[in-house]
Amino acid sequence: YQALSHEIFVGGGLPLWGGVFLDALYLYRNDDYTRANSVAAFRKTRQDNGHFFYAGLSRPIVEHISVALAYYGTINVSNLAEFDFRRHVVAALLQVTY
Repeated sequence: YQALSHEIFVGGGLPLWGGVFLDALYLYRNDDYTRANSVAAFRKTRQDNGHFFYAGLSRPIVEHISVALAYYGTINVSNLAEFDFRRHVVAALLQVTY
C-alpha cells in the first residue's frame, strides 16, 4: 500500500445531567495511493476520502462499572466503486474499568 495520507481529528466530551457523559469524535482521512490499482486494470490510481464518526453516552452504575450506548459510523468515498462503502453500527456496552 504505497499511499500519501492526511488526517484531521476532532473530539471532545462533556458531562450531562444525572451523571451521563457525552463523547463525540470525528476523523477525516484522505488516502492518495501512488500506484495504479489492479481493480482499474492498472489505468488509474485509487483516491479515498474517509469520514469516521463516533458518538457515545455513558453513565456509571457503581464504582468501576458503567453502561454506554455508542454509534460508530464510517463513510468511505472512493474514485473506484469497489472501495466505496458506508457502515453504521450502534452498540450497547457494559464497561468495566480498574
